[in-house]
Amino acid sequence: MMPERCGCHRQRHMYRHGQRLGDLVSLLELKNGQEGVVVILEGDEKVIHRLSELGIVPNTIIKVINSIPFGGPVEILVRGSKLIIGRDIAKGVLVRVEECEK
Repeated sequence: MMPERCGCHRQRHMYRHGQRLGDLVSLLELKNGQEGVVVILEGDEKVIHRLSELGIVPNTIIKVINSIPFGGPVEILVRGSKLIIGRDIAKGVLVRVEECEK
């Protein structure tokens, strides 16, 4: 039995090569300690399915704990769990940064 498609993969071509789609940014653009809400997932069906298994789906809050420089992975906090994902995958996670009101 095939897993049900989440539908978010249909929009994966809307963001390319560092260009922003409205107010969305790649997870790689977040600074350490910054949070964003997942809006779009880019990648092939296998990558999107794996992200979904990890709890990275639209409307999920993600916090960047540590973005390792020089092509290293990105450590994130998702639903109370610390995860490490590669930069190629992280660049396909498009988020909306929620500005804090002070």
